[in-house]
Amino acid sequence: MERLTTKDKKGNVRYRLDALKPGDNPQKMGKEKLFAYEETGRDPEEIQEMTDTVETLRARLQSFVDADNNGCMLILPLKIHEKVYAMIDNAVYEANVTGYRLHEWGTLDVMLLIDTPKLSGSYLFDVKLLGVSLFRTREEAIKRQAKSENQQLTRGTDDGD
Repeated sequence: MERLTTKDKKGNVRYRLDALKPGDNPQKMGKEKLFAYEETGRDPEEIQEMTDTVETLRARLQSFVDADNNGCMLILPLKIHEKVYAMIDNAVYEANVTGYRLHEWGTLDVMLLIDTPKLSGSYLFDVKLLGVSLFRTREEAIKRQAKSENQQLTRGTDDGD
C-alpha cells in the first residue's frame, strides 16, 4: 500500500507530495482510502495485530519449507495416544498409538498397544498399511474385514470346484 500521508516533526499529518501525481485529488484519494479501510470493519490495532500474526506465521511456515527442502520434515499420519483399529489375522482390535520407529532404510512404523482379553502387547505396523490393515475408525476396519472374509470365501469356493 502506498501511503498518501506522513507526519512532520511536530506530529502533524501531511500529504506526501511525492505520492501525488499531477491531476491527483488528495481529498478524493483520502476519502477512497478511508472508505476502503472502514470496509474492513477492523480497528488499526486489530489490523496491526493481524499483520504481526501473519508475519509470525510466514516465518514459521518458512522454517517448515526449509526443513522439508533439507529432508528433515516428517508428517506423522496418526497422533500419539490416538485410538485406531488394527486387523490381525482377520480380527479387528482396538489399539492406541504409542510411538513411531523410523528405519535407517526409510520406512516408518507406527507402534501400537493392544490390550484385549484375546490379544495383548505392542505391535509395529508400517504406516503404508493405514487403510489396509490399520484404520482410523472401527467402521472402516469392519468393512475391510468383511471384504477380506468375502475374498477368502470366494477363493475357497474356487479351490473346491
